[in-house]
Amino acid sequence: MIRLTLLVPALLLLGACAASEPAAPKALTLEGTDWTLMRVGTATVTAPGGARAPNLKLGGSRAGGFSGCNRFGGAYEISGTSVRFTQMVATRMACMNGGELEQAYLDALATVRGWRIAGDRLTLLSAGGNVLLDFRAGAP
Repeated sequence: MIRLTLLVPALLLLGACAASEPAAPKALTLEGTDWTLMRVGTATVTAPGGARAPNLKLGGSRAGGFSGCNRFGGAYEISGTSVRFTQMVATRMACMNGGELEQAYLDALATVRGWRIAGDRLTLLSAGGNVLLDFRAGAP
């Protein structure tokens, strides 16, 4: 009886250890993830003078973010791997730096028609499948 009394707790302890394997990383989704802009076309994005990096967040059919100088927002429509940004508006602050990056970013968003996620990267594509914008998951 003593052996059984010692054996049962030992087996329970071993079972608890085996059940606590690390969870698999959560798969990223287009919506609900903070995306930091890494490239516009083939140009690597560098925030001017240590400024905040441009970003994008989608959720509830609304898109928004920071474009290098101003905040922007609007609607989006998703169908499978297709996405289109519509009704985009931006604040109009006068900025000494970041204007060219901001214009390139917003112009590219206007022509986005597709998307894909690989690992921690989001790529937004033109209608022809060309890379327009690359993002990394994570807040800027």
